[in-house]
Amino acid sequence: MKNIKAIIFDFDGVINNGVEIHYDFYRDLCKAHDIKPPFVSKEAFREWFDPREYRTNYKNLGISLKNSRNLNYTEYIKRTGIPLIAGITEIIAKLSKKYTLAIVSTNHKEIIEHQLEDYGLLKFFKVIIGNGDVFKIKPNPEALLKCLKKLKLSHKEVIYIGDMVSDVETARNANIRIISVTWGWSSKEELKKSKPDLIIDNPKELLKLD
Repeated sequence: MKNIKAIIFDFDGVINNGVEIHYDFYRDLCKAHDIKPPFVSKEAFREWFDPREYRTNYKNLGISLKNSRNLNYTEYIKRTGIPLIAGITEIIAKLSKKYTLAIVSTNHKEIIEHQLEDYGLLKFFKVIIGNGDVFKIKPNPEALLKCLKKLKLSHKEVIYIGDMVSDVETARNANIRIISVTWGWSSKEELKKSKPDLIIDNPKELLKLD
């Protein structure tokens, strides 16, 4: 992939291990409500869970958001923390020496910045676009286009790194190249069907973009 000046990352499932923390949280949530989890493995959980529709996930479990028996997701995250994808810290540091780095995510900007600061990564990112910075969410390309404007780069000079089919759709709508990673939410089979420019299975492959 030639002429790349900047790499735009999705956050949840690409940089942080959102799958792991959500899997643990929903297992604990089911236990607190004496509910048998509708998933028997982490892979089954990935298929069951919709990271964009928390209300639907709760509804499918028969749990009201107002009656979650004091198991609040935000407090749970503060208590347990969200681990990063193994090895991603070193990879981001290396990439920052060659490329301008940015983040476009549906997560809240403040949460992203807080987590990056905790792991000493905030300094590597020039632009962060989160929920609340735009009016329309993925697959609408508004956030990616806003990021391009802030970076002062054309769509041919950046590449987007995402973990979901919706990320592929968003990149296509912005006319930006997309690398899909298999360690996040969408399965490799789903990603193949969406036809990204490249699919990678290991974060170290990000060091071989040229």
